[in-house]
Amino acid sequence: MIFYVANTNEIVLYGLRGAVDGLPVNTATVTLTIKDLEGEVLMEDIPMVLTTESPPKGDYRAVVDADVSLLPNTSYIAVVDANAGPGRIGHWELKFRPTVRER
Repeated sequence: MIFYVANTNEIVLYGLRGAVDGLPVNTATVTLTIKDLEGEVLMEDIPMVLTTESPPKGDYRAVVDADVSLLPNTSYIAVVDANAGPGRIGHWELKFRPTVRER
């Protein structure tokens, strides 16, 4: 995942699918939380919205504003939680290191 300091960034969850049937899940509530490695929350419960592809493929996106205080070359964790009802819960923790965009 590429993430730039002082830029608007996007985090994408590609192809959310049901574990049992393997079909795309297009009705989940999906949220993003960004934490530092000590567990301090920098952004919490940012909604991730289903993309507008036709037919939908279970891809969800969230925009992270440029004003989020992220330091270059410092590790953070993007926590993505998906809830599509009983027995259809997903949880991911993705480590990333923002960098300064160069020319």
